[in-house]
This record gives sequence, structure tokens and C-alpha cells, in this order.
Amino acid sequence: MVNTLVNMYRKCGRIGDVCNVFDRIIERDQVSWNSYIIVLCQFQMSEQALEVFKMMQIEDIEPPNSFTLVSIARAYSNLG
Repeated sequence: MVNTLVNMYRKCGRIGDVCNVFDRIIERDQVSWNSYIIVLCQFQMSEQALEVFKMMQIEDIEPPNSFTLVSIARAYSNLG
């Protein structure tokens, strides 16, 4: 349900609402983290996406999957 809200706000271009929804998630899973990282990359917020990835690792979420790695690669490429 929460990831659906993130996706809806992403489609509407409401990045602030995406951030608010993510911040309120009590138990974040890999899908939640990936959704948030993808949104940040889409809105050219690459540094934030990388920070979120670091937070994901600190919280010891299961190893990054292909969606995570592609998003992180996109974040690095956006940084130049």
C-alpha cells in the first residue's frame, strides 16, 4: 500500500510527498528503499539517492538487488 502511494506521488511529481511517505514507513523493506531511491534519481536528486542507499546498508536490508544497483549506477552517472 505504501509503495503504491510513493508511486502515485512520483507520477504526480510530488517529491515532497514521496519523502513524507517514506519517512513514515515503520518497517522498510527492500521494495520501499528501492522505490525511494528510484524516485530520487528520477528527480535528479542523485546525492540524496546515494545517501539513502548508505542508510539502506546501515539498516542491514538484504543485499542490493538489480533494481538497487541500476538505480545507484544511474545516480553516479547523473553526478557526472
